[in-house]
Amino acid sequence: MARRLNFAFVITLSALLGAGCGRPPDMVVPAPSANVEAPVVDVGRASDEFNDPATLADWSVMHGELPDGTPSRFDIGQTTSGALTVVPSRSWWVNTTRGFFLYKRLQGDFTVTVRIRATGRATPVPTLDWSLAGLLLRAPEATTRSEQWVGYTVGFVGAPRVERKTTRSGRSELRLIPVEPGWIELRAVRAGQLILLLRRQDGQDWSLDAVYLRPELPETLQVGIDAQSGYESDHTDLVAETDWIHFAPTGIPAGVTDDVLGRISRAVSRDDGNTLTANDTATVREALLRYATGLP
Repeated sequence: MARRLNFAFVITLSALLGAGCGRPPDMVVPAPSANVEAPVVDVGRASDEFNDPATLADWSVMHGELPDGTPSRFDIGQTTSGALTVVPSRSWWVNTTRGFFLYKRLQGDFTVTVRIRATGRATPVPTLDWSLAGLLLRAPEATTRSEQWVGYTVGFVGAPRVERKTTRSGRSELRLIPVEPGWIELRAVRAGQLILLLRRQDGQDWSLDAVYLRPELPETLQVGIDAQSGYESDHTDLVAETDWIHFAPTGIPAGVTDDVLGRISRAVSRDDGNTLTANDTATVREALLRYATGLP
C-alpha cells in the first residue's frame, strides 16, 4: 500500500469531484507508482514547513482501503498558501482497516509535533462523526503480522474532539477528549518503549493526554499525518490543514528512560484505553515531562 510520490502523472480535483464541490480545482492526486519503501530519514532533516510544493517528493503516501475506489486528495500550497491540505476519501483507521497516511520513516527516539486544524468542506468543524486528522506512528507492514500503531488526531465525534488510539495486533482502543475548534498542536514523543501524547491550543500550556507502553513496536517506524472521514456514512466531510510538522531529538539524557522503565510496574489500564496506570503515568510525568514540553 505504501507508494513513493510520483509527479509524472496527476489528475485534477475537478476531474475527481466534478463542479460545485466548493474546493479549488488545482488540488492534485499523484498517480500510483511502484511499491518502493522510502529510506530512513534523519530526525534533524525530517521537518516540513509546507511552504514548498516540491517537498511532497520527500514523503511516502498510503491511501489505505478505499470503499469507493477513490484516493484522497492532497496538496501543498495550492488550496491554502503555506499549508498541506488533505481532503480524505471515505476511509478510516481502526483495527486492521487503514486510511490516508503521508509519512517518513524514522529510527529510534524522536519528538514529532504538528500544527493542524480540522474543518468541514463548508463549515468551521466537520459535520460527520469520526472525521479526524493528525499524527500516526505505525510499524511498517514488513515488521508485523498485523496492524501496530498509535494515532493522535483532532476532528469531530459528536463535538470537536481529540482522539487518542492505540492499536496492538490489529485491535484498537481509543479515548476521546473535548477541545475547542481551530488550530491545535499535537505532539508525540517516542522514548524507548514509551510514547507520550501531548497537545496545546493557542495560548495554552502543554497537556499530557496519555502515555502508552509499546515495547513491540520496531526500531523503525512510519511517522506522519493521517486523515479519515466517512465511517458509517456514505460521504465524507473533512478538510485537514497542516501548517507545519516538526521532528526533533527528544533531548532526554541517556539512561533516563531506562531508569523510568525500571521504576514503573508496566501495567496498563483498559479503563483508560490501554495507557499506563495512573501511578505509572505520574512517574513518567515527573521524569520526562520537562523534556517533552521543553521543545519549541
